[in-house]
Amino acid sequence: MALTNTIGRRGWLYGLGEYSIAVLSITTPITQTFWVTSLSCGNATFALTAQPFNGLAYAGCGEFPSKQGIVQILNGPSVVVTMPISGYAKALAADPNTGWVYGALSGARSAVVFSGTTMYTVPLPFDPDRAWFNPLDGMGYVAGGSQVAVLDGPRLRYILRVGIYPDSMAFDPARERAYLTHYGDNRVVIFGRLPYAVYLPLVLRTQRSR
Repeated sequence: MALTNTIGRRGWLYGLGEYSIAVLSITTPITQTFWVTSLSCGNATFALTAQPFNGLAYAGCGEFPSKQGIVQILNGPSVVVTMPISGYAKALAADPNTGWVYGALSGARSAVVFSGTTMYTVPLPFDPDRAWFNPLDGMGYVAGGSQVAVLDGPRLRYILRVGIYPDSMAFDPARERAYLTHYGDNRVVIFGRLPYAVYLPLVLRTQRSR
């Protein structure tokens, strides 16, 4: 089970199960445990993020290969709204400063952006399966194939050409660098802040033990 939590006085902790979302309270324990309840979205759960800006949690649910899903918006143990989407939200990422939530809609060649319970869909020239929030420039990143879309809320700012199958991102605020790994060609692409001074990729190669 993957865990995420909201930050602040609400104190909800959310866990991502195979077909449900667990809700725990880290400030008001129920009886002798932190367990509150579990919520089912009726489909497999793919992604979960909590937005400390508004205290809500966002869960992406759907079924493959039908590529039709929902995003369930939660406030602790309560379902605030269930939003139908095209494809399914395979990854979600929250910007804690502005309240934007960014999602990769796999199977729909689109990104989804939430502000509270308002949803925006952004068409993309590729099919995404990864999403991050970059604290260096305050942008949302949605990736797939060999491209990364850079979003400022629902506004598409850039399409970056990167390596094959972007996988994970890490950020170094001191050096203002972002590091993007790829599982398709074993490389790390390093780039800076806007307007994206791109650095030569570091190609990782494995060495067999003797």
